[in-house]
Amino acid sequence: MARKKRSSRTLEKAKRRLDGLQSIDSKLSLSNGRSVASYQKDIDALRDKISAYNQALATADALQTDVNESERDLAHLSELVLIDGEHVIL
Repeated sequence: MARKKRSSRTLEKAKRRLDGLQSIDSKLSLSNGRSVASYQKDIDALRDKISAYNQALATADALQTDVNESERDLAHLSELVLIDGEHVIL
């Protein structure tokens, strides 16, 4: 079963807030030396981390599928080896 991908309400809220700020002035200066551009960078950084996380989950899901299939194949092979061994003993 595939793991649930991550999303972020905080990220979505920040994107909406950024849209509002940019509609006022894309070069708006905020308090504490912050700017619309720095806010955009923070938003982009979180978006990139979530994307990387979701890609890692997809990779883990694919590996889990591969492991499960190999395990099933090996279990079947083990049964065949046992059956072949019984024929040798008889």
